[in-house]
Amino acid sequence: MKQQLFLILIFILPVYLYGQSAGKKGLKAKVINQQTGKPLIYANIYNLNTDNGTLSDHNGFFSLPQYNPGDSVKISYIGFYDTTLSNKDVSYETIALRPKVELLSEVLVFADSDYLYSLLAKIRRNYMFSNAIELPSKVRSGKTYYQLETYCKGQRTELLEAYYNGEFSPYEIDKLHIKKGRAGIKPLDSNIYITSETSKTFYLHKLFYKNEHFPINPLQLNKRKLKKHYSLKLTNAFNEQKNKILQIKFIPKEHPAKYFTGTVWVDIKNLFVKKIKLNAIKTNRHPFLAFGNIKEISQVDMSITKTFQLTENEVYVKSIDFNYDLQCNYKHKKTRKYSTRAVIQAYNYYEQFNLPFFEFSKSLHQDYRNISALPYDTTFWEQTKEFAMHMNSEAKREFIEQHSIQIKRPPLKTLSPKSSIHDFFYRPWQTKRLSFKDMTRYNPDQRAIIKKNGLEHPTTNYFLNTKLYLDYVLMNDSVWFTTKTLIDPVGTFDEHELTRETKAFINMYFDLLEITRRDLIEDLKSIKHPDINKITQLYNKHLTLHNKTIKKFISDVHHGETYDAMRLWNRVILEKTGVNNIEKYKLFESLEKEILYKE
Repeated sequence: MKQQLFLILIFILPVYLYGQSAGKKGLKAKVINQQTGKPLIYANIYNLNTDNGTLSDHNGFFSLPQYNPGDSVKISYIGFYDTTLSNKDVSYETIALRPKVELLSEVLVFADSDYLYSLLAKIRRNYMFSNAIELPSKVRSGKTYYQLETYCKGQRTELLEAYYNGEFSPYEIDKLHIKKGRAGIKPLDSNIYITSETSKTFYLHKLFYKNEHFPINPLQLNKRKLKKHYSLKLTNAFNEQKNKILQIKFIPKEHPAKYFTGTVWVDIKNLFVKKIKLNAIKTNRHPFLAFGNIKEISQVDMSITKTFQLTENEVYVKSIDFNYDLQCNYKHKKTRKYSTRAVIQAYNYYEQFNLPFFEFSKSLHQDYRNISALPYDTTFWEQTKEFAMHMNSEAKREFIEQHSIQIKRPPLKTLSPKSSIHDFFYRPWQTKRLSFKDMTRYNPDQRAIIKKNGLEHPTTNYFLNTKLYLDYVLMNDSVWFTTKTLIDPVGTFDEHELTRETKAFINMYFDLLEITRRDLIEDLKSIKHPDINKITQLYNKHLTLHNKTIKKFISDVHHGETYDAMRLWNRVILEKTGVNNIEKYKLFESLEKEILYKE
C-alpha cells in the first residue's frame, strides 16, 4: 500500500474503592451497581483535567490511559450518583455507583397511570410541533466516536472503529462524515460475517416516527393508541441537578415481537426524554438483510439505548448503543449465531474535525467502503486520546493488523449486488499493477451510479473513477498530512476488450494521479504556517493540473493504441514512479522488432 505521512513542525460517597498499588500508568477499573453488583454498561468516564473520556464496556470495564498525579476523573450514569476520583497513588479496581434514592412520597403522586400516558403523549406532541419545520439553526455538529464488535462462539469476527463529524437535529442523528476509521474482518470456516451499514442504522431509527425496520415504541403513538397497546408503570423517581426524573417501564399488551419493551427516563420539568432503553426478542422487524452465502436471518434480539442532553433549550443525542444477537442460516444448511455490540458517542458539540479532501461515492457496504479508502494512520490511533474505548486496546490493534480490510485487494471488475464485499473496496495505487476481471461486461447500473454521484465521465465506453485523498490532523502544535491515490470500483468500467494495451492504459491513467499526489506532497511541505485555505488552494490547483494532463493523455494515446505516444507517456511515468508499463505488458513487441529489422 502506497501512502505518505509527514510532519510539519509548526457529600454522599456513592462509590466503594478497592486496591492498594499506585495508579501511574492510567486508570483501569470496573463500574458496577452498588446494590446488585451488576456491571454498568457504557458508564461515562471523564478526566476533568485533560478533557479525555471513555465508556465502560459490555462487562463494565474501562481503561483511561492519561491519568496523571493530581487528575480528577468523573464517573456518571443516569439514575446513579456521580462520583469523582482523585489520583492519589490509589488503584481503583472496582467502582460501585450508588442508585439514586426513590422520592417515595412523590412516586405515589405520579403513579396514576393516566398521568404517565399524558406525559409521554405530551412529549411526543411537543416534538412534532417544534420540529414540523426543519430549521438549519437546530442542526448541530460535533465530534463523534463509533465502535462495533461482533463475536461468534466466543471469537471476535469483526471490529470497526471510527471518528466522525456528526450532524444532529433534536433527538436524532442526521449524518455522519468520516474523519478516520479502521476495521478488521476475521473469516470463520471460510465464511465472512459483516454488519456493513450499522452506522446508517443509528440514524435510520427515529424515536418519534414509526419505521418498518424496527418495532414500535411508546413515543411513536398518540395517547389513545398508547393506552391501547401499552401498559405503563412508574418504577422510580429521583432528582438530578434539581430536576425531577421519572423512570417509567413500558410493556406491550400484545404482539411483543411488533412492539418494543423497555424503560424511559423523563425530565418532567423540561419535558424531555433523558434516556430510553428499547428491547425486542425474536422480532421480525429489523434492519438486517441476508446476502452472499446467507440464506436467511432469524432469531433476532435487539436492544437500543439512547441518552440525550439538553443544550441551548434543545435535546440532542449524547450516546446510542445498539446491541443485537441473530442467527444466520447459510445456503449450505449451516447455522451460526452472532452477537454484535455497537456504540456511538457525541463527545464534543463544540469542536469539529477538519474532514479529508475526498468525495465518498455511495454504494453497498458503505461503512467498510469508506474505511477502505483511508490510509491507516498509525500516528492518529496512537496519539488520539480525547475519546475512545481504550479497554483491550492492544488486542484491538493486533486484530486490526491481522485482519485489516485493506490487505485483500481482488481484481477490479464490474460490480453487481452479488459481488463480494471486497470487490467494493477502494484500490490504492502501488507499483504492483492493477489486475482485472469481467471489466468488459456491460452493466447499466454503473452508468446510473456515475450519474447519481455527479461524476464527470469523458467517454461513452469507459470511465476510470480515480481519486486523490488528502487529510490533515492538527496535533501537539504540528500538522500531520496523509495522502493516498485510489481507484473507486464504484462507477469504474471499461467496455473495451482487455488487451495488454487496455491494461497498460488503465494503469498509466492511474499512475498519472499518483504523480500528482507526489507533486502535491512537495508543495505541502513548503507551506509555512499551513491553514485550511492554503491547503485547499494547493489541493484544487493540483487537481486542475491533473485534469489537463489526463485529457492530453487520453487524446494522445487513444486507449493505448498509439505506439509513439504510449512510449512518451511511459517515459514520464517511469521517471516519476519507477514503473515501466510497456515492459510490464510487453507492448508493441512485434512492431518494435519490425522497426529494428528495417533499421
